[in-house]
Amino acid sequence: AYGAEERRLLAALVSQISVAVENAHLYSETRERANELAVLLHIAEAASSTLEIKEALKLTARLTAQACRVDRCSILLVDESSGAIEPLMSQFASGKTDSDLWHRFRTSTYTEAASGIPLVRQVFDARQLITIENPRESGLPEEWTKPFGIQSLLIVPLVSKDSCIGVMVLDHTSPERRFTPGQINLAALIGNQIAIAIDNARLFEAERAERQVTETLREA
Repeated sequence: AYGAEERRLLAALVSQISVAVENAHLYSETRERANELAVLLHIAEAASSTLEIKEALKLTARLTAQACRVDRCSILLVDESSGAIEPLMSQFASGKTDSDLWHRFRTSTYTEAASGIPLVRQVFDARQLITIENPRESGLPEEWTKPFGIQSLLIVPLVSKDSCIGVMVLDHTSPERRFTPGQINLAALIGNQIAIAIDNARLFEAERAERQVTETLREA
C-alpha cells in the first residue's frame, strides 16, 4: 500500500502532468492558428495581386490545394443567365497541368443547372459546406467524379452579398485519405476570401466597362 507521503507525491505528479498536457494542447492550437493566419495572408495577397480574375484564382487555387493538403482545388461559378455551373479554374497542389483533363472539365462535364442536382442545390440553399466520402453514393452525376479519379471531396459555397455565386471544390484522389476538421475549417475561411476576390474583380470589370462606354461617347 502507498503511504501518505507517496500519495501526496503521486497527486502532485498527476497535477503536473495534467498542466503539461494542457500546455501542449494550447501550444498546438496556437501554432495551428498562426499557421492558418499565415496561409490566409498568403492567399489574400495572391488573390489581390491582380484584378484579372482568372490569373488571381489560378494561383489562389493552387495555394489552397497545398495549404489544405488535398490533390486538387477547383472553382466553379454559376452562370447568371442559364443557371449552369461554369468551371472557372482547377489546379493541382503539385502544380502539374493536364490539358485533356481540363478540356473535359471545362467543356463537357458540368452541363446541368445547379438547381437540378439535389446535393448542389442543398449546398446553395443552406450555404453550408459539405463533405462527401463516397461520391458513388452521393447523388452527384458520375461524370463529375469518376473520370477525374475523385475518391472524396469537400464542397464550399462561395457566398457574396447573401447570395451563393459558386462553389470551391477540394478533392482527394487516394481512397484512404479523409478530410480533417482542420482542413474543413481552413477551407471555409479561404472560401470567404475567394468570394471577396471574385466580387472585387467583377466590380473592377464593371467599372472598366463603364469607363470605356463613357470614353466612347465622349469621342463620338
